Amino acid sequence: MSMKKNLPFYWIYFLFLAGIIIPLPANAVRPVGDFITFSGYVRLNATYRNLTQNYTSGGAYTPKSIILNGVYPDDPLGNGLYTGYREPLFMLQMIAKPTRNTSFDIDFLIDNQLAGELSNPNSTLYPKRIQTYRFLNFTSTIENKYGFFELKAGGVLFTSMSVATLWNYEYRDDMFERYPWEWQTNSYKRYVTFYEDKNIARDSRWGSASLQGFSLSGVGLPKRFQFKIAYGKTNNVGGFQSFLNNNNSNILAIQVQKKIATHLMGMNYYISRNVINDNSLLLDYRNIAREFILSAETKWNFQKWSATAEIGTGAVSNPVDGPNQWDPLVITKFSSAKGMFPFIANAQMYYIGANVVNLNSGILNTSNRNIQADFTQVDPQYNITTFEGAVTEFGQLANNRKGINLSIAKDINDLKVVVSLSSSQEIEHIFDTITYQHRLNGINRSQFLFYRNGVGPYQRQMNTWRRSWEKIAITDSNSTSLTSFNLIDVAFKYKFVLGKKEVIVSNYTNYNSVQDQLAALAYFSNKAYLRTLYNESMVFYPAHPKVVLVGLFGIERSVGNSLTTLSEEGKPVNQTGYGYGFGVDYDINKTTGLYFRQRWYSYQDKNFVLDRFKGFETNLELKIFF
Repeated sequence: MSMKKNLPFYWIYFLFLAGIIIPLPANAVRPVGDFITFSGYVRLNATYRNLTQNYTSGGAYTPKSIILNGVYPDDPLGNGLYTGYREPLFMLQMIAKPTRNTSFDIDFLIDNQLAGELSNPNSTLYPKRIQTYRFLNFTSTIENKYGFFELKAGGVLFTSMSVATLWNYEYRDDMFERYPWEWQTNSYKRYVTFYEDKNIARDSRWGSASLQGFSLSGVGLPKRFQFKIAYGKTNNVGGFQSFLNNNNSNILAIQVQKKIATHLMGMNYYISRNVINDNSLLLDYRNIAREFILSAETKWNFQKWSATAEIGTGAVSNPVDGPNQWDPLVITKFSSAKGMFPFIANAQMYYIGANVVNLNSGILNTSNRNIQADFTQVDPQYNITTFEGAVTEFGQLANNRKGINLSIAKDINDLKVVVSLSSSQEIEHIFDTITYQHRLNGINRSQFLFYRNGVGPYQRQMNTWRRSWEKIAITDSNSTSLTSFNLIDVAFKYKFVLGKKEVIVSNYTNYNSVQDQLAALAYFSNKAYLRTLYNESMVFYPAHPKVVLVGLFGIERSVGNSLTTLSEEGKPVNQTGYGYGFGVDYDINKTTGLYFRQRWYSYQDKNFVLDRFKGFETNLELKIFF
């Protein structure tokens, strides 16, 4: 009687690596261009949370908790599972080019899933495991007289086409937080980058959609044509493992472009297809959900200005909405360069119909609650894809919306100033709901319960990835007007010398109003259904060549009027939040850093008395690059 022992799959990876690294015999023929590089980091990120006031209902975490690399051992649902945002303890990236026309890259991740499921260490749902992080990709290229062609296949590809087809909106973040994806080792350079640009330094994949499947691209084709084709699964449509639930979810996107001097013209096609019932012979809207996008785009680049436009149409088809319903799509943008005006100007105008729905695009879905991978999933707490009546950030596009965004930027010596205005309105009134973001302490709030809708003491909050939103109702039964939205953004950054040290300070103020009339400027009176204010001030001081001190103070206000959700005493939301803290970045050497953060925060709704919390978080991170 013989016994077989299965080889753990991670040993296959190690053997695979060993087979590549071990030199070939002297008489063996090496592939052309044989080259392997390794890089990565080891990271320990520990946080201690202590809430002196916390939500007693709605699924909040326990008042005291220790968080290790984004993973919370405390499980409010009592399942004994490690939950949280998965952040790596150790990452190893390998990039190899075995031949002239082939290459592949692998990210190995070790995270806290090695602990498995607390209540059942032998669980097959949450086993102890090591796995590739985000992608295991292979690339093949060929160049001939017809052009340069590249084929990619693998775990997760990051690609982008147009705003309406494959794109990813990048939310604004504050610089007090530490982020696992940052590859910058010198602390002060991180803040200098923020001063020179508008946001945190990110890797190029952030602006792209993630795809598990294949992509084929070609450039330098005859007549200056180029193309890109992408096919596979995405996290936003069905998920990468949707096949486990017999949900055959895939997307197909095609882009064809032609260069004309320094300009560009092209066509885009996108379809998302979810088979809801594989056993049915009726392959139509009754058991297949589809979202379509068809558009033409153009980009014009001149010495002192540039312009882009994407014009097309979109449609939705599923068992709830019925067969295809088409709506128009128009997005135009003008940008000036230095020398045209005394400042840099940007102007964007858009008209995006309610049926232009694409969760893999840069357009937020505000119109359709039926866009989900599994139509048998009727529990609304898991639907975090619909932002009814969304109060958007500046430059963020939403469907069922028409509007204009204007901004000017001016550098006055070492002072950088950006002023932005936005005015928009619904195209058709679908929901009597307003969804607004809690930007201050947003990451902390989102961790009260991950990826859920209808949580909190009044079941009004929705938590997405590192974001926390709230929904209130419009109760104005006499109004037939379309809901309108206005925004004012003012940001400045200043660099000066203090005690022979270069100091950077920044201030960002955002004000929004939601009302029943289209307006050029935001409302400041109680005529607005909702008014929100967010102010953030930060300072970065290099006290030593290896030490940077960081300070933060923020305040957030949200006030409704009598025509919105009211408390038992008949009063609207009246919310105030604070956040302040300090941090120390210590560069131990060129490849190792130690980072400390202490944040205090509080929040309360004056009229909804259960909606309040208060506490602090202490965070310590050690990061070693190699």
